[in-house]
Amino acid sequence: MRHRIKFIAVLLVCFSSVFIYAQNNVIDTKHFYLDKTVRQNKSIFKFWRGKVDSTHNKLIIERIAKGKDTLLFNDYIRDGIYHMADRNLDGFKDFITYYHDYDEINFFEPKTNGFKVKSVNMPMTFGLVDSSKDIFWGYRDAQYSEKFNYSILYKYDSSTPIFYYKLVFETPEYADKNPPTNGVSLYKFENGNYEKQIFLRHINVKNPLKFDYKKFWNLNFKQLLGYKY
Repeated sequence: MRHRIKFIAVLLVCFSSVFIYAQNNVIDTKHFYLDKTVRQNKSIFKFWRGKVDSTHNKLIIERIAKGKDTLLFNDYIRDGIYHMADRNLDGFKDFITYYHDYDEINFFEPKTNGFKVKSVNMPMTFGLVDSSKDIFWGYRDAQYSEKFNYSILYKYDSSTPIFYYKLVFETPEYADKNPPTNGVSLYKFENGNYEKQIFLRHINVKNPLKFDYKKFWNLNFKQLLGYKY
């Protein structure tokens, strides 16, 4: 029993947050090379990647601000892939990794001058439907809890996604080529909450997999969102 408790404790440590907020850390980069430098919020953020196969998927994020070095992140990242981009269009680049067609976004937080510890999972395929109000569409193939491919309409409130509508492409699971189709269903999110989806209507189409969801959003988003002309 004692060994089992110790094993569980090790697991909890392994899965805890790897973002570190501590001043004046000794940052050892001798086995790393400087992969990327980002300047924002009057600070320099350096991204160090491991030099050899055993450490290539490991990343160190160092912040230099007001003459002090701070270690923000020191861990392995999924598939060794990361990206820096301003996803919520607030003027600051966010730290993004990837997993199963999701962007795992750690949004930049100017007040703490670092990246948020808790990541937000959003579809990797996305675009703007209304650049004046920063409203996005997103698309993701079915995986795990999502049985069907889907597209969503959403925006960000700072670093919090606000979900509006969802198109679900209903086809049989594990279907062969040219499967029978059940059409496309339109849902509305209650109070912007992804967990609260309200069915609105079916959209009959010959093949949901070829349904032009971007055209649908472009033609209907103003009416759906109650725009005043």
